[in-house]
Amino acid sequence: AMGTLRSVHKGLIEVAVNLCQRELDQFKPFEFASSLWAFARLIVAAREVPGTQASQAQIRNLLQRGIGLISSVLDELRLRFVVMVAWAASVSHCGDSQLMGALAA
Repeated sequence: AMGTLRSVHKGLIEVAVNLCQRELDQFKPFEFASSLWAFARLIVAAREVPGTQASQAQIRNLLQRGIGLISSVLDELRLRFVVMVAWAASVSHCGDSQLMGALAA
């Protein structure tokens, strides 16, 4: 919601990132893909808000961890989930050609 509203609350971001970090490896494919998409959307919104570099770094670290876990859910990802993960990796600048190749396989 913060990404859609283009409103960035640093304390709420910290709580959300910490909760997601703790549970990310237990997420179902939809939860996994939608969480990565939502945090990437927040990165886009935070770019427009001065003083959010620390929050952006927290989110980027979470996205990198999530992308690192992609192989554990790759077999279960449906097309819409693959698209969400690819978009999240792209806009957050956390993806690379190896990730995109794995998603395309």
